[in-house]
Amino acid sequence: MDKVIKNLNIAKELIEDKDKYREDYSYYFRQIYPFTTENLKGHYQFFNLKGKDALTVQGSGDQILELRLNGVTNIDAFDINSLTEFYFDLKRAALKAQISKLEFLEFFRYNDYPRFGPDNKKCFNHETFLKIKDFLQEDSYCFWMNLFLTYPPEKIRRKNYLFSDDESREDIFKETLNYYQEDKYKELCTLINDLNYHFIESDIRNLPNILTKKYDFIDLSNIIRYSEKIWNQNPLENYRNLIDKLVPFLKPNGNMIVGYLYQADTECSNYECYQSKLRNQYFPLTEYKYYYFNGVYDIKHQPQKKDNDAILVYHKR
Repeated sequence: MDKVIKNLNIAKELIEDKDKYREDYSYYFRQIYPFTTENLKGHYQFFNLKGKDALTVQGSGDQILELRLNGVTNIDAFDINSLTEFYFDLKRAALKAQISKLEFLEFFRYNDYPRFGPDNKKCFNHETFLKIKDFLQEDSYCFWMNLFLTYPPEKIRRKNYLFSDDESREDIFKETLNYYQEDKYKELCTLINDLNYHFIESDIRNLPNILTKKYDFIDLSNIIRYSEKIWNQNPLENYRNLIDKLVPFLKPNGNMIVGYLYQADTECSNYECYQSKLRNQYFPLTEYKYYYFNGVYDIKHQPQKKDNDAILVYHKR
């Protein structure tokens, strides 16, 4: 119950004051991302993941759902933001309740949902919540029931408070998520029941100190992009040092997505990871490999350019 109380206090502070943690390092990671901001459909295609053990960023929970669709049963997910555990359980409960795909989208989407205008008035509606609440884990049940009894749905889900406003348009999700397809969504409603999932609350810098097992697949998402926020000096060098500490937790022949790179070949002076010369210094092609695929238009650095996104991958021999 202490965990629920702690997270309820954080959630309520953000619902009331979006700038509550602005002066704190954790501010950059406090809000919940409603959906992925990556082309998961594009880059998971490069790996045979069936029956593998995986470690992934928690985030919106979409990495977990897509990994399950790709045959992964055992998934550990980490995040500095403890609220993400409750949000993922809300998505999982909706799938276990086997609500329709349309109802799922109506409940979770906020920005630019088709024909609903700029804000979806059905988002977090009580009718759907009543259908899924009994499928929540005990702590999540207490967490969400308290929020829904305290605030109207539109106040909980409004953008840039408890939830990030970083949510792509409907047509982008069709390109980036397998479960936006009707058949895949129905498949996921069945597969979710066999998911063996464990949440790890941790700053990535401390992750090597608390992991206790090895994985076939590790997905570090786009954390490389935030290395400047994590380390004030020499961010890419520090990130490479962190990767070296995580390599021992990768099984032989395992793969680690070291970083998701938006418009991978577009230089950007604001980020060390988008300076190719420096990036190749710390992640040389003799040790790492790039996989290219279609990018996510909404969140490109320079949308007018057509550079593909890429993942930087380490393969353990």
